[in-house]
Amino acid sequence: MSQSKKAPGKEAPIPPKPEAAPKDAKAPEQEQPAAPRDATRSAEPEQIVYINLSELHPFKNHPFGVRDDSEMKGLVESVKASGVNQPALVRPREDGGYEIIAGHRRQKASELAGFANMPCIVRNMTDDEAILAMTDDNLRHREKILPTEKANSLKMQVEAIKHQGGPGLGEDAGKRSTEIVGERNGMNYKQVQRYIRLTELVPELQKMLDEKGLAFTPAVEISFIRPKHQQYIAISIEGQQSTPSLSQAQQLRKLDKEGKLNPDVIDGNDKNQADIPMQRRKCHQFADQMGWVIVHEEQEDGVSGHKVRAENRDKIQTIKELAKQGKFDILLVFMFDRIGRIADETPFVVEWFVKSGIRVWSTQEGEQRFDNHTDKLTNYIRFWQADGESEKTSIRTKTALGQLVEDGGFKGDLAPYGYDLVRSGRYNKRKHEVYELVVNEAEAAVVRIIFDKYVHEGFGAQRIATYLNKLGYRARSGKMWHHASIRGIICNLTYTGVLRSGDSRSQVLPHLQIITPELFEAAQHIRTSRANSAEQERRVPLNTRGQSLLAGNVFCGHCGSRLSLTTNGKAYPCKDDPNRIVKRVRYVCYGKTRKQTECDGQTGYTAHTLDGIIDKLVRQIFERMKAVPKSEIVSIRYKEKMDERRALLRSIRADYTKATGELEMLRAEVIKSLRGESAFSQSLLGSLIADAETKCLEVQQQLEAAQAAYDEGQAVLASLNAQYDDIISWADMYDTASIEAKKMIVNCLIKRVDVYRDYKLHIDFNIDFEQFSMGLDIVWIAA
Repeated sequence: MSQSKKAPGKEAPIPPKPEAAPKDAKAPEQEQPAAPRDATRSAEPEQIVYINLSELHPFKNHPFGVRDDSEMKGLVESVKASGVNQPALVRPREDGGYEIIAGHRRQKASELAGFANMPCIVRNMTDDEAILAMTDDNLRHREKILPTEKANSLKMQVEAIKHQGGPGLGEDAGKRSTEIVGERNGMNYKQVQRYIRLTELVPELQKMLDEKGLAFTPAVEISFIRPKHQQYIAISIEGQQSTPSLSQAQQLRKLDKEGKLNPDVIDGNDKNQADIPMQRRKCHQFADQMGWVIVHEEQEDGVSGHKVRAENRDKIQTIKELAKQGKFDILLVFMFDRIGRIADETPFVVEWFVKSGIRVWSTQEGEQRFDNHTDKLTNYIRFWQADGESEKTSIRTKTALGQLVEDGGFKGDLAPYGYDLVRSGRYNKRKHEVYELVVNEAEAAVVRIIFDKYVHEGFGAQRIATYLNKLGYRARSGKMWHHASIRGIICNLTYTGVLRSGDSRSQVLPHLQIITPELFEAAQHIRTSRANSAEQERRVPLNTRGQSLLAGNVFCGHCGSRLSLTTNGKAYPCKDDPNRIVKRVRYVCYGKTRKQTECDGQTGYTAHTLDGIIDKLVRQIFERMKAVPKSEIVSIRYKEKMDERRALLRSIRADYTKATGELEMLRAEVIKSLRGESAFSQSLLGSLIADAETKCLEVQQQLEAAQAAYDEGQAVLASLNAQYDDIISWADMYDTASIEAKKMIVNCLIKRVDVYRDYKLHIDFNIDFEQFSMGLDIVWIAA
């Protein structure tokens, strides 16, 4: 019997028959498929029969959903084209019809494809046998399984095995049911137990778990909490758009066990984190209660009262100006820390308002008075505490973003060129969906071209933009490439597969890596070396065009001016080939030709002569390096590096101790100032503390950097090894490299070339070659 369509007159695809029709048989006219016959129920249990879809019923408490997703659409197209190739497994029902053991999705696809029936295998099975067969089939063949689907199916398997006689028999003898189920599904028994715990979650939390709004491990912990409190947790998650971490879930479980869990505890401090509209409502309500008339309102958005001082806050200055004009007599704020959270400044701002005849009130803390020294001290302590809380809040925010990035999450904003943003199904506190980065292979290819040209051929940003535009590449906007966009790409650490937020960095994420970290570091070295601020010490050529070997690092030995590459425009026959005409290219002393210096050296030096000397020297260096053992070179340099870092650390540590001592001394003066015992005025004291804090912070950052540099001893050793390997690789490729690549290699080796009369050279190298010079005088070279 063939699988038939519901619509008459339209044939359905018919699977191959067991026996072929005789060759001389006449093809029958188009006919309607015969009505489905009763399936064999006992004599031939494995026979394939076609059963009407209306006779098929879903498995009782079937744990797996039948979703109308892309996977289902593909299955429907397959059924339309060739029918159901894999028969469903069913068993007879006592009330008539058949119960589907395996094949729920195939039944739905047949219905959507327009068929009236589908192929099935009818098998008599007990409830426990049916459960094991149903769960095994779905767990093995479904591509996408939700956590709760897996949890319910594993629970059904465990219960079925228990019904079959408790502990296993034969190979399974003595094993607990969760162990047997784990082995059937490639899991250990603890994983099975954790999944089964998820069935104890209330439906709202199960939905969040399936939609990736609740992580697996915290969900397991929450499953031990009473259902009533689970409901509160679900409401809190929905309202705050944030989910508990593992440690938070464990704490909630502990509190529930101790009988201390309630909605206020679950919500945490969320009620105290008031938003601006709520603060305004509270202020209006408070004013009405007090019988006050609001004559003016100011609302400050996006300004940190902890980081920005009063003189730089426009709203504070506006209010002070209105106070001077006598426009109001009461200043009402939601909380006093709205005025500011700077311990050494805000108390004096509040005191200024009070001394100016303005009563300062808070809806939460009452009126701030200054009738005696106790009031002043209380005022200072309040803002000192607020200052500390602001610092903690700032740290928490930075830590949260840092943790997000360290965990491999994208913190937001537009996707960098080379990546796309895709929906993650998760939402943040502002109810905005969180997106994730994925590599856009077409754009990633352009990124690789940019870094290759910049590092290996010395192209600048403008030259790369021109190169890409000539090849027909366009920016994401569809416009021509701009050099500023190229510079932004060259600086972006994300291309190494590392996300960042402030000082936080993620681990290398292989699925986001477009270029190697070594290539990125080489690009940053070139970029900083080319910066205008480093012009006098520049080691990388600004331009690699032309056939000259030196660029940007060659100077006149007599006056110190940079030698510029020029040609007088005249052409001469080539000595080696009279038929070829060449231009005379020279390095000329810019200071002498422009009469900016008193130079007693030559005006210029023939380019091919000077380049020839350098080329010969570079080849000799490479030969010497290959002749000296790597271990000998690296060990000497490592000791020198570590000695330098140790001395720097000692010096900065002493500076930090001195700076912190000065800051503590000034802070001690604050209390004295409030009591009227200090020799410093309040304004002067505030200024001195601010300067001391800035200095202390700067020295602390230097100390942390020096300590980190000293602690990275192995990193230094690895860097020296990598440097040696780079130079050897340059030696191997130098002979066959393009002129652009040779120019980059030379500038990586040579820091500065000073040229004297008769082509006598003094050379400063970027690398210490004394260890392997083998008698070659590579500082002074004569033609």
